[in-house]
Amino acid sequence: MHFPSTSIRAVISISAVILGATTVAAMAVKLPKGATPLSADEVRLIYSGKTGVYRGADTYYDPNGTTRGVFGKPKAVGTFKGTWTVKGNELCEYNKSKTDTKASTNCNAFWRVGNKIYALWSVHFDGSKPDKVNDYWVGEVKQHKKGDLVSKKYAAMGGE
Repeated sequence: MHFPSTSIRAVISISAVILGATTVAAMAVKLPKGATPLSADEVRLIYSGKTGVYRGADTYYDPNGTTRGVFGKPKAVGTFKGTWTVKGNELCEYNKSKTDTKASTNCNAFWRVGNKIYALWSVHFDGSKPDKVNDYWVGEVKQHKKGDLVSKKYAAMGGE
């Protein structure tokens, strides 16, 4: 659930209506007892050199700590760029489109229980607060595909 900027709030609203609020609620779970935080290196492996294929945007996480992205689906409507960092078990990204006056922040934190990796969208770009009891899910890692699936679309749309 990574959305790059406030300029796509309309896209988010439309996506929420189409997909329905129950989709997210059905995927959310409680963090099991005994969950252990991932290390910073484990979190980097989830993102580095991969493309996050999300509901409203695709983001490439360059190993050099930069991001490039295209938002709007099924038809792309804009681009954004920024940076990503990892501290402890949490990755934060700071992205900005050409029309934004400031970068937006999204963060995800990660824990492991056995073979399952649980994620929490810990900082929301819009300032809303995460539910730190019931808002974990196990699908975040599966959204990341190896390689850069963004840069060609990004360049074609005039991304810098």
